[in-house]
Amino acid sequence: MSTLEMLMEDLKQLPAPEFEAAAAFIHHLKQGGTEAPPGRFNPDIETLSTADGDALARVIEENFERVNPRDW
Repeated sequence: MSTLEMLMEDLKQLPAPEFEAAAAFIHHLKQGGTEAPPGRFNPDIETLSTADGDALARVIEENFERVNPRDW
């Protein structure tokens, strides 16, 4: 099965909202865009709760050293 055929099968299985988002993204790429269209977020970021975000910030704060931009 070719890439195009696999893509078509995947698109056929998407619910309507995701299909519309995929169509918009494909149109955006066709127009020369290289990144997600403005206003679209990474789904992982959209679903990160405040509590999870706070926990992630604590882990980063506690486990990673600070980088001073003047040292670059």
